[in-house]
Amino acid sequence: MEKNLIDVLNKGVPISTPVTIRLKDLCDLTTDEEGLMKRVDREFDKFMDYIDDKYKKNDIEYFKTLCIISDPITLEKRLHFNPNSFIFTLLFNLNVNRVCINPEESKINLSDSEQYVSAISQRINYLRQIMSENKLAKEFPALYKKYKIYQEYYRSFEEVQKFLDNPRVSNAEKLAKIKYLVETYKKNGDNFNFEEMLKQSRNFSLKTFCNEYADTFENLLNNKDDIIEYLQTHSLSINRLGIEAEKLELYIAYMSLLKAEEVPKSEKQRYIYYVANYFNTDRSRRENTDLAINIGRIASDNIKVSKKFQNGKIITPKYLYELYKRLLINNPQIRIIDLSKVDFSGMTLVEVEEFMVEYLKDLQSNWEIIPPETILGGTAEISEREKRIMTPEEQELYKRHLEELYLEKQELYGSTDPFARVRGKNTFAGYIGHIYSNGKVILDKFFKSDKTQRLAYGEAIYIMDIADFYRLSQYPKSVLKTISSVQRIEHRNTSSVNWKEEVRKAIESGTHEYRTAEEVKQLIKAKKLEEE
Repeated sequence: MEKNLIDVLNKGVPISTPVTIRLKDLCDLTTDEEGLMKRVDREFDKFMDYIDDKYKKNDIEYFKTLCIISDPITLEKRLHFNPNSFIFTLLFNLNVNRVCINPEESKINLSDSEQYVSAISQRINYLRQIMSENKLAKEFPALYKKYKIYQEYYRSFEEVQKFLDNPRVSNAEKLAKIKYLVETYKKNGDNFNFEEMLKQSRNFSLKTFCNEYADTFENLLNNKDDIIEYLQTHSLSINRLGIEAEKLELYIAYMSLLKAEEVPKSEKQRYIYYVANYFNTDRSRRENTDLAINIGRIASDNIKVSKKFQNGKIITPKYLYELYKRLLINNPQIRIIDLSKVDFSGMTLVEVEEFMVEYLKDLQSNWEIIPPETILGGTAEISEREKRIMTPEEQELYKRHLEELYLEKQELYGSTDPFARVRGKNTFAGYIGHIYSNGKVILDKFFKSDKTQRLAYGEAIYIMDIADFYRLSQYPKSVLKTISSVQRIEHRNTSSVNWKEEVRKAIESGTHEYRTAEEVKQLIKAKKLEEE
C-alpha cells in the first residue's frame, strides 16, 4: 500500500543529503505514469514561468531530474527539481567535455563550480564563432537539431509568402491559407502574426541563431546562483506518486548508496544514514530477493548510451545489502550507528548538523595511537588449502561469513567510545586493540596478518586490563588462555552466550573516569604500544 511520500522521504537522520531522483525511474515504478507526469509537468511549468519572467529562455529543454532536499527550519525532506539538472542543461546543450556525444565518459564534476563555469564560458565563446552548419553539427549536436527545426520552420513562412504573392492563386485560396495558420497557432495556444513571423524568417541565419543562444546561455550562467536558490527553496507540491512504499524506500536507499560511493571520503558518512536505517529497521531485508525494482533505464533520442543502460538494472534489498557491505568494508571510517530513537523535533537543520558532528566526535578516540583511516578495507579471500577442500558454494558462503563478521565488528566497536586504539604485530598480528576509559583493552582480530587485508575468520577476542596490557600481549595466545585475568570470547552465539553482548559488558563494566589515561600516555611516550 502506498504511504505518504513525505513519510518515506523522512526516514533516517534529518540532515541535508541532496540525493538524485530520476524522473524516468519514478515513471517506471509508478502505477500511474500519466498522472505522475501531469503533476510533475504542472510543477515544472512554475519553474519555466519563473525563468520566462526573469531571463531570456528561448526554447531550451531543461532536464527534469529531481532530488531530495531538507528544509533548514522544519527538517522536512521534500522533492525538488535538482539544481544540478539546471547546470547539466547548460553542459549538455553546449556539449561541454563532449557530454552530448558520450555522457558516460564526460567526467564533469558538478560540485566544482569554478571548473564548470569556466568550461561553460569557453563553450559560449566558441558558439559565437561558429561559421558553418557542419561545424555546428559537430561541436553542438543538440543545438544543431534546434537550428534545423528553426530553419525548416522559417523556410515554411517564406513558402507561404511565395504562395500569397502568386497571381495565379485566388483570393479565396489565400484567405483559406491564412485562416488555417491562425487556427493552427490557436490550437497551440499561440497568437499568429504573419508579418512578424515573416520578418523573423528573413532575419534568421546561422550567425543570429548562434549568437541568440550564446546570449541566452550567458544570461543563465550569470544568474545561476539565483536560479539554483529558487530550485533549492521551491519544492514540488506532490504528496503521492502511485508507488508502493516498499519499492520507493528501496529506491531511495539505493540512490543514497550511489551518492555515498560518489562523494569524497569525508562526506560518505552522511549518505549512509538512510541506508543504515533501511536495514536496521528490518534485518530480514538483508536476504530479501522477493521485492525487486527495475531502474536506471535511459530512453532518449538526444543522448547516446550503451546497451547496458538501455534496459536498466534489477535492484533487490539483498543486492543493495551486498553493495552496502562492500562500501563499509572499503571505507572503515564510516560509523554504523542507529539514531532511530533520537528525537530531532524542535531542532533546525544547522542544529542537527552540529549534533551529528559532536555525536561522531564523541565516538572518536580522545588520543589516537592509530587513526581510523589506518584500518583499511578488507578482502574476503580464501587460501589455496581451503579452496581444495571446499566446493564453490561453500567458498561463497565462507566469503559471505567473513564479510558479515567483519561488518559486525566494525558496527560494534564503531558505536562505542574507545579513547585510544592500537594495531597489533607479532603475537597479535592482524588484531586491532580498543582501549576504554574503564581500563579495559579489547583485542579483536580483523585481518589474517598486519601485512595483508585478508579478513580474519573467528579468532578469539581477548580482554585485559590496561595495566597488564604490555606485559601480557607479549605472551603467545596459548599462554593467555591459562591466565585468569584475561577474558577470552569466541565469535559465536549460543542460546546462553552472545559474543557482542559479552564485549559490551566488558566495555560498560567498572568506572569510567579516564583513570588510566596517564598510563596510556606513558606507554605512548615510551613507544611501547607501537612496538606491540
